[in-house]
Amino acid sequence: MERYVIGGNPKPHWGPGRDDAMNLTKYFMTSMAEDNTFGPTDFPSIWNLGVRSGKDNAGKQMFLNWTGDTPAVRSVLIDSALGLGAPARPWFLERMADLDQYLSNLPPPKWPFAERNPINQQRATEGRQIYARDFKMVDQSDMIISLVPELPNGKPGLSSGVERELHHAWEGGKEVYVVWASRGLPS
Repeated sequence: MERYVIGGNPKPHWGPGRDDAMNLTKYFMTSMAEDNTFGPTDFPSIWNLGVRSGKDNAGKQMFLNWTGDTPAVRSVLIDSALGLGAPARPWFLERMADLDQYLSNLPPPKWPFAERNPINQQRATEGRQIYARDFKMVDQSDMIISLVPELPNGKPGLSSGVERELHHAWEGGKEVYVVWASRGLPS
């Protein structure tokens, strides 16, 4: 079935690692009629979730979700499971506690291409330094404004690094503004 947003423009396609997480919950759990909203999100990693619970090294509360509204891994797991159709049976909360424990302690997988394409440790160190520098600038700012230009191919010029900085700012309680100068829709 073809789905459209207001004005007749097609909704952005779901893609590798992306789904419309909030509308899944809204349509399937509440049986609401489909409307003209969309909210594609990137799937987060599911390993090492324990670092997202509690406070960070600076003592600030860590939050999950792009909106920064969930401080508990288990809450996200429960909402996700129910939104995907898990039955709310008597064993459900116990299973969510088990899943929380497992995913909070699950280490990240090893780089799968180590033999053919090993990680360049110098570049990895430089990348960590760039993230640390950029996050420090975000932390010292009162607000963040990001320009998303249109690339020559007509697509929005938004990098994953900029997305991560915007998310870091939002998590830190900063005002976040995006000037979307591309005709392409967010995906």
